[in-house]
Amino acid sequence: MVGNTPIMWKSRCQGAIATSTYGAEFNAMKLATEGAITIRYMLRSLGTSVNSPCRLFGDCSSVIQSSNTPSVALKKKSIALCYHFVRENVSCGTISPIKLGSKENHAGMPTKPLERSSFVSHVNSLL
Repeated sequence: MVGNTPIMWKSRCQGAIATSTYGAEFNAMKLATEGAITIRYMLRSLGTSVNSPCRLFGDCSSVIQSSNTPSVALKKKSIALCYHFVRENVSCGTISPIKLGSKENHAGMPTKPLERSSFVSHVNSLL
């Protein structure tokens, strides 16, 4: 978000098949990191200074914790590539992964079943 305006919001089915949720979530975080880098570059090109890291919200606590911990042993090469890319950007201060519960996650609204009150709350906050 820039101010109170959402810049990028994405929720979709993934095209690749992952053998674990952990791998799929790390792949999604890598894509979100690439998007954050692009948006930061665009804002700087427009003359806006970007001093703080972009906040990436996610509901998978293991991925959030792993991305904030510098020493994690990963055995699969595809996950390791995503992990190191995300970790590099966390350590540089480009992004800041934050755990967000499923009930507070606006991006999960179209993909997860919610109670009526939670759904109405999400819709009202976006409009």
